[in-house]
Amino acid sequence: MVDFSGSSNREAVQIGSVSGTNTNNFWLNKHDNAELSYKALYYGTMNQRMRQILEASAKTLEWIWSTSFADWLGSKDDRLFWISGKPGSGKSTLTKHLAFAQKTIDHLPRENERWIRIHFFFDFRAGGDTRNTIEGMWRSLALQIAEKLPDASRCFGDIATQSAIARFQSEDLKERIFKAFEMTNLRF
Repeated sequence: MVDFSGSSNREAVQIGSVSGTNTNNFWLNKHDNAELSYKALYYGTMNQRMRQILEASAKTLEWIWSTSFADWLGSKDDRLFWISGKPGSGKSTLTKHLAFAQKTIDHLPRENERWIRIHFFFDFRAGGDTRNTIEGMWRSLALQIAEKLPDASRCFGDIATQSAIARFQSEDLKERIFKAFEMTNLRF
């Protein structure tokens, strides 16, 4: 699950699915590749915003399952589902709830597909910190993909040397993520 928020009053959620796995050989072994990817992609404040968002009280967000969101989630629709509202109205709380709720998985189509959830929360309070940048988003999503889909981690294997030479390029990270999706039949 991805929580994109371009501003403090707009967020979107998208779900990706995986069908099948790719077992091609890596140019690095899986362990070394994953460790290099992790070290290069990780940054210390990566999950800070998500940890700041309070958990909803029990049953507070149950209403979402009787809305068009539940229908969209159960469909094969590839479009984004936009969640919008005023600042402080609970968009991030709702999105965090959806990112981790078992009901989210329960509502997804099951036709020969296995699902993973990835997420990112922009933090407008962070100013220019990595957690409030497009680069930070792509690094977070890439790291989650490498952790959850080890076969896809080879898309990020040489990123350690690249990051030592120059700052990450958002476009490069995005292309690597889409390549990982393609390798594992992940729909985005």
